[in-house]
Order: sequence, then structure tokens, then C-alpha cells
Amino acid sequence: MLDVDLIKERLNANLDKLSSYITQSQSLTLRKAAVLIALFDHNNETYVVLTKRSEHLRTHKGEVCFPGGKEDPGEGSVTTALREAHEEIGLDPCHVTVIGSLAPMFTLYKLAVTPVLGVVHDKDAVKLAVNDDEVSQVFACPLRIFLDASLESSRDVTVASENRQFHMHYFYHEFRPLSDVTGDFLSAVLGGPAECRQYKIFGLTARLAIVCFGQPAVFADVTYTTESPQGENLENNIVWASRM
Repeated sequence: MLDVDLIKERLNANLDKLSSYITQSQSLTLRKAAVLIALFDHNNETYVVLTKRSEHLRTHKGEVCFPGGKEDPGEGSVTTALREAHEEIGLDPCHVTVIGSLAPMFTLYKLAVTPVLGVVHDKDAVKLAVNDDEVSQVFACPLRIFLDASLESSRDVTVASENRQFHMHYFYHEFRPLSDVTGDFLSAVLGGPAECRQYKIFGLTARLAIVCFGQPAVFADVTYTTESPQGENLENNIVWASRM
């Protein structure tokens, strides 16, 4: 079950530890974006809402990700994450209780992405409306899979243009529709056609899912903690991002 107070405590403690990193990241001239990590409980299991991007998009087509996008001028990360989730899957902000944010992470696309954590409440009243231009599928998977080393595979990816090596995580989630769900929201994210579907969750989305609870996670020879949410010293990330 979700312990919202414990999550808030962890988030605040993490942000305190990373205050210097956050201040430095805000001074970088990178475009800013935010994603919504929307959590909910069902049958004593904590789930996270994910989307599969449309095959018609110019970038990242068909990839699994959290709802989100670039900040509009004058927006903060929370506003961006909620707006994008509403635009992409019809999740009304009035049904999301924001419980905090994680430190921003950097991407090769010169973005500083801030993950915003929220809990979906009044699930029986939630009605999703998927924007087919951006999203082909919306589903949910148990959050615990992202802390399970037996479900994770990875490889090192070298980006020659950036003279940098990344540790890329892959999680393959076998989605099996539940037959006992009722209501529009649970039917949309946990139900569906009887056949099973496999989703590959990797890259930034996998990294964010790993660290969103603020718990250390160990995969092979890479450890993710509050001080190294990308599997390496954060100061290295600041130096790298400042060159982009």
C-alpha cells in the first residue's frame, strides 16, 4: 500500500541532500521538461501509469514513457506534468494529489527533466481520454518490478558525439489484463483485450521508475541512490550537461 507520508518524507530528505545539485542544474541553459509519475493502489499492489507513444510521432515513436513534455514559458514543473498528463491521456489534475518532485535528470536531447510524483485518488470518478495523436496505449504496471534485479537487463551505450558512456536499463513487462477490475480508470489501465502484451521499458523512463521511491537499488555493478540517481556522481552530470 502507498504510504504517502513516508514518500513525502523521503522526497524532502532527498531534495535537501541534493540542494546544491538542484541549484546548479537550474542555472544551466537547457530546455526544461517534466513528467508525471502517477501512482495508485489496487489489491494491495502499487501501480504506476505509463503510456506507449504513437508510431506517428517524429521522435521516440512507439516507446514507453511517463506522461509529460516540455515546459511552456512561465510554467513550473508541477504545472507542466499535470497539463501534459491531461492533454495526453485525459487525466484531470483534480484527481491527482501531488506529493513531491525528484531532482531533474539530463538527457542527450538537451533537456532537464523533472519527475513529479502524484497519487491518483477517487479512481471510480476518473475517466481517461487518450490523445491518439500522441499516445497509442495507456497501461499500468507494478512499481516493484523496477527494484527487482531478476527482471532487469542492461548494457552500456557509448555516445561518441558526447564522449560519454551510459548504463541503459531494460525491463520487459508482461502485461496480463485483470478480469476483476471495474470503473473506467482501472479498466483502461489494468483491463483491456484478453491477450497478453509485452512492453519494453528502458532509458530515462526506467531510471525514473527505479529512483522514484528514494530507495537504493542495485543492478549488476551499478547502484542507484539518492546521491547518484543516474548511477554515477551527480557532479559529473552537471559538468557534462554544462557542455551541451
